[in-house]
Amino acid sequence: MRTALARYKVCLIHTHYRSWVHRFSCWIGDEEAVRWQTALAEAEAHARAVANRSADHENWVRLIAIQQPALVRQKDNFLTLLG
Repeated sequence: MRTALARYKVCLIHTHYRSWVHRFSCWIGDEEAVRWQTALAEAEAHARAVANRSADHENWVRLIAIQQPALVRQKDNFLTLLG
């Protein structure tokens, strides 16, 4: 679970948490931005699949999210992966 969330977070960081700058870079066709956007989509899908495998996996996501500082928890928003 931690590996899937770690990869997802790395992709979030590289896409500047999906900022307008990143979205604009994708829109104008910046190869690196598009590559990271694709990686983010794949990492998010994988993290979502892993998080929803079982109740234990869901509880791990909640536990990891609760352990984060409030600002980081709000930016990462791992709980959106559930359900």
